Amino acid sequence: MLMPLNSTMIAVALPDIVEDLDVSIASTAWLVSGYLIAQASLQPLAGKLGDRLGRRKLILGGLTSFAVASLGAAGAPSLGLLIAFRVLQAVAGALVFPNALALIREVLPPERRGTVYGMLGSAIGLAAAGGPPLGGLLVAVGGWRAIFLVNLPWVAATLWLARRSVPARLIH
Repeated sequence: MLMPLNSTMIAVALPDIVEDLDVSIASTAWLVSGYLIAQASLQPLAGKLGDRLGRRKLILGGLTSFAVASLGAAGAPSLGLLIAFRVLQAVAGALVFPNALALIREVLPPERRGTVYGMLGSAIGLAAAGGPPLGGLLVAVGGWRAIFLVNLPWVAATLWLARRSVPARLIH
């Protein structure tokens, strides 16, 4: 849910970013485009890496990297650094997402996969739809940097769950 939430939450923060960093609205387009391009283009590679290196490593590493990138984005003093941290968020998300989907396929029996994929699809849609209202609330309460800081407790909880539940290596 972090990846679609972060892809839509930023939209409402753009005017505040423009004002705070004294940049043009056109230059902030890379905050959205760079994130989407990096995530979409790297997911196939990340899935293949998960096949070879194991899903757990990539999921845990991706989540940890997402937290670090979110913290960096929250503290970014310039648009260039903010864009760089956004792209790093996307790279981290690209490591997690295809490997989480593959893990479902590998761990669950065939008769349960459809239900779980449906639940996951619903959660992704809700996260994407919830991004703008949540982003608006966060920006109103804590400024644009809050949209990145909100990721930290989510990632911490997800890391805790993943460490407890994602198998180290599956035997096929």
